[in-house]
Amino acid sequence: MEEERPERLSQVVPFLMAALVCDAAATDPNTGKKSLLGIFDRIQAVEFPTRRVVTLYFRIGDAEGRYRMSVKFVSLKDGTIIYDTDAEISIPDRLATSELEVVINPLEIPAPGKYELQLWANSAYVGATSIVASTMARQPPML
Repeated sequence: MEEERPERLSQVVPFLMAALVCDAAATDPNTGKKSLLGIFDRIQAVEFPTRRVVTLYFRIGDAEGRYRMSVKFVSLKDGTIIYDTDAEISIPDRLATSELEVVINPLEIPAPGKYELQLWANSAYVGATSIVASTMARQPPML
């Protein structure tokens, strides 16, 4: 009896077409179209560390085969990886585009500064988007 071998990871590095951070994403059940709600690249908080739910949307092309995709949240101040998650996916058609949606619930932002949300495929860097976190002044109480 012949043993089934797992499919090898693809050697094709995908091309990043879009990378966006938003509050949520929805897929129309009739058309399959994605709607991204509350796209942003800046976060303000009264104090740090702060936490918030974020949805990442990635659109990639020129990909085919099996991938171990990884998303990393990295501080650009010192290169510290604050969050890292991965999943395996299979992409059948190199000529089609693929969409990836990642919900981080919650994402912890340790301090004001600039951060990257990086996409990796089979240990190869694909691309990133960035966000800037800053301190928001406290509002005085209403009299």
